[in-house]
Amino acid sequence: PGLASILMNVKDINNLKQGLDELYTVSEKFKKYSVDKYVNVMLNNILLAKQDDRGKSVETEKANLEAQITAIQRTISEIEKL
Repeated sequence: PGLASILMNVKDINNLKQGLDELYTVSEKFKKYSVDKYVNVMLNNILLAKQDDRGKSVETEKANLEAQITAIQRTISEIEKL
């Protein structure tokens, strides 16, 4: 949960991707304990927060938020395939 809270506030796409990679690795490593389901719930909460931020952001921030949203959606899809 701590990492999810941090990722909700990350502005740099590279830092976000690093966090998403960490969550993917944890999901993969502990899938037998259904951690992947828990991680996807956290990722969906992050996704909702980023989508909400997009609606409140200025034009110059929208492209960055779109890239973040796409990265989160991609990670969710990859984890669902585990």
